Amino acid sequence: LQGDHEAEILVVGCGNSQVGEKLYEEGYHYITNIDFSDTLIDEMKQRCQHYEEMDFQCMDMRSLDIDPNSFQCIIDKAALDAVFCSQNTVEDVGKALEEMHKVLAPGGSYLCFSHGEPAVRGAFFQNISGWKLSTNKLKKPSTISEEPESSPFHYVYICLLYTSPSPRDLSTSRMPSSACKKKKKKTTNKQKQTNK
Repeated sequence: LQGDHEAEILVVGCGNSQVGEKLYEEGYHYITNIDFSDTLIDEMKQRCQHYEEMDFQCMDMRSLDIDPNSFQCIIDKAALDAVFCSQNTVEDVGKALEEMHKVLAPGGSYLCFSHGEPAVRGAFFQNISGWKLSTNKLKKPSTISEEPESSPFHYVYICLLYTSPSPRDLSTSRMPSSACKKKKKKTTNKQKQTNK
């Protein structure tokens, strides 16, 4: 984000975490939080009602009712990990990543924080054309209790969307997700403020 407080930010699978609140307090007010659970969304709306410009919507990350190219940054705190636990892993993860790609603005970044190691997760991200993938790892806090064979790290998958067609896009055409059908137009938080 590099201090761009005008940036539109999407927090995917927000749950009852404080990610949106912490960002808001740092001066990033154009935040949309989504979660699959309407109960959690109602709870967060009540808890965060004093953050007037922050938005909460009940939505499935595999099928977003949001305009393309809407966000400069998407933050995913283990939401994709939950999708990996679905019965149709390959299809559902593919849909979720296609939707992240769809709503990300050119030059924007999708930051996915995950328990999954690159050997398992990497191919899914690389299967989406049009963005550049890099991976970082973060040492888990010592207070976290894990199985002995589990990794001592959390992984951050950073997907930077190209501002122009990538070499891969020039040689192969990207198949659109079945979830990328034309939907009812949604206004972003910044547009809402402008229209007031």
